[in-house]
Amino acid sequence: MNKYTAAIKAELSQITDFHSIEEIKSTPLNASVLAHLEMSDDLVNDILQTWEGKNLLKDSGFYRSYIRDVILRYCQNRSFLKSKLNLSDGMICGSVNNT
Repeated sequence: MNKYTAAIKAELSQITDFHSIEEIKSTPLNASVLAHLEMSDDLVNDILQTWEGKNLLKDSGFYRSYIRDVILRYCQNRSFLKSKLNLSDGMICGSVNNT
C-alpha cells in the first residue's frame, strides 16, 4: 500500500457515524483521475471491516461497490471532506508507516 492510500485508510478509519459516510457518498464525482490511489480489495475490505467494527453501517447489506464508491468520492474531494468532517491528516497523524 502506498503512502497516499495508507493516509486515505487512516482518515476514513476516523469516521465515527453513518451520517458522515452518507455525506461522502452524496458528494458529486468529478472527472479527475486519481493515479496515486491504489483501489485494492485490501483497502476496500479494511475500510468495510473498520466501519462494521464500529457499527457504523446500518445493516450488513453494504456491498463492496458502495464502499469503493465512498472511497473514490472521498479521495476526489479529500481536502474539503477532511476539513468538513474534522479528520486528522493521514499523512501526518502517525498512522502511515507503509510504503
